[in-house]
Amino acid sequence: MRVNELKNFIKSIVPGEYYSNRFPVSSNAPDNCSAVKLTGGFPPDQWTGKRQPSFQVRVRGVDDQECEERAYAIHKALTNLKNVKIGDDSIVIIRAMSSDPLMIGEDENNRIIFSMNFDCVVRPR
Repeated sequence: MRVNELKNFIKSIVPGEYYSNRFPVSSNAPDNCSAVKLTGGFPPDQWTGKRQPSFQVRVRGVDDQECEERAYAIHKALTNLKNVKIGDDSIVIIRAMSSDPLMIGEDENNRIIFSMNFDCVVRPR
């Protein structure tokens, strides 16, 4: 699974402005957007080849309530999602690593940021 494939998959089920790996820093970048990055996960199983990658989705915005609502929408859409394709990978399940999105603070422009971490089980090819 590649980060752009994952980003596009999430965008297809929860529309919005998404970026790979980090938020844009240019002056014309949108305040309300999300960043998706792969975060490692677990090593492939030596016997079956099953993989368990993990990823993080961060949501930023200027309005606290709107930002929180977007974070919860993504969290709800991805938590325990089963039997989907992301790129060439067949995903058995996506699991949230926390019960709710976590507000992690604000950036240098006072935009609030929520963070969510997930892992998934990928069927061996």
